[in-house]
Amino acid sequence: MNEPHWSPEVARAMHEFGNAAPLPPTASRVSERQKPGRRRPITVSLIAAALALAGVIGTIALVTRDRSAQVGTTEIVVHHERYAVSVTARLECDTPIDPAGTFDAMTIDTWSDRAGRQWRSRVTYPDGTTLDTIVRGSVIYPVEQFQQGERRDRAVGCVGPNDEPFVLAGADPFFTLTLAPDLAPDEFPYVRLYNQVGALVDVHGTDSQGRPGREWEQRTSGTAGYGNDANLPVEQVTHWFVDPADLTTVNERTFTTTVETMGTATLAETLVQTEDISATSDLFSTEGHRALGGTRRPAPPGAGPGTSVVASPTTDVAPDSTSTDGDCAGADLDIAHEPPLWRQPNNATWFRNGCVVRIDVITDRPGPDHCGWGSARVIIVAQPLGDRYTTDPVQYVRDPANAFAIGLDAGYDGNATLPATAGDTGYRTDTEQLWTVPGDDRFIYLVLDGRTERWPKGESPVCS
Repeated sequence: MNEPHWSPEVARAMHEFGNAAPLPPTASRVSERQKPGRRRPITVSLIAAALALAGVIGTIALVTRDRSAQVGTTEIVVHHERYAVSVTARLECDTPIDPAGTFDAMTIDTWSDRAGRQWRSRVTYPDGTTLDTIVRGSVIYPVEQFQQGERRDRAVGCVGPNDEPFVLAGADPFFTLTLAPDLAPDEFPYVRLYNQVGALVDVHGTDSQGRPGREWEQRTSGTAGYGNDANLPVEQVTHWFVDPADLTTVNERTFTTTVETMGTATLAETLVQTEDISATSDLFSTEGHRALGGTRRPAPPGAGPGTSVVASPTTDVAPDSTSTDGDCAGADLDIAHEPPLWRQPNNATWFRNGCVVRIDVITDRPGPDHCGWGSARVIIVAQPLGDRYTTDPVQYVRDPANAFAIGLDAGYDGNATLPATAGDTGYRTDTEQLWTVPGDDRFIYLVLDGRTERWPKGESPVCS
């Protein structure tokens, strides 16, 4: 299984891993659905691939530095939580994703040094394999991120006609169900807690461990589809069981997603231990870890013209994307109603006027690593640019190494001259501007700091 790392937009989505609404199903890429056929119920137990650790953006610094000297061995008070995580599913497709070499359950330990602003999560799989992640500065917008170990999470879902996986549910190996105590005061505008997205349905509820809890529920529905694929009805239901003693601690959360012709998957995350412990600060040593870089924090609501709440674009319960001055009201910025399963963790996030652009207006994804195409990158848009695409989308490909092996490297220029007739589209990533030449759709131009890249139009192959 390929090693995961965080992209900037996934870091923005991390505010959802706490007691906020869950992230929707994850996949290496949403692809063509399984065509309707004989529905053969298959009951499986699984744990889906980790969402917040699956994105691919930019260059990852594979650095193994000994930072123990910086961490030191000071005695500190650390909050420790342990979670049991599992997913069960009943699939209706004839070709489920092959689970070989992965596990259907895991234990997650999270340590929070709230005073020192550093956090660590360790995933332990049944065979003893671990995945260890350390972040510093902020739990939702880390200044530094490090990782060590191997992912062995199981992906559950169906294999489509083009041998592409469609994953129904996903777990986040770096999380806590009760996020609020780990937030700085100015970070709360980025988080929507259970009582902000759900409705109280039972004041005398009971979780799977028999613990009393106030039960909150959220129901959402929509459709899933990709490219020329037909839309599939989707329903997602979340339940939170909140400790009635403090009305803050989330003891358990379950998330169920049902996709027509594919089946149902339920992710269960249960708190089994919570305590404050005394530890030495070398608990957060990153010796032997890979450095993953930091993430840029967006402007909070009300910060000025053109700024907005950049909540998780990977969830259909994100805050209203309309900014305080109305600049996010365009049809291409209506992320609250974008197709709920299109946006995946490895998609780059695009902005206009500081607002997130809908995934069906610009889809920006890497080539799948498991086919050896991870060095390539594909941007999918409609013609004209700015419209939503449903059929006949246009692809532009960055493949200087010819990873796709179809000659698309020939049209790429990493140090191009921006044509005099090119115009700025207003679309941005964290580091790039998208320019086009009116009347000429052969290329797009990405303007970076100090240089311009020219990407040719072309059709990326299907990974099988």
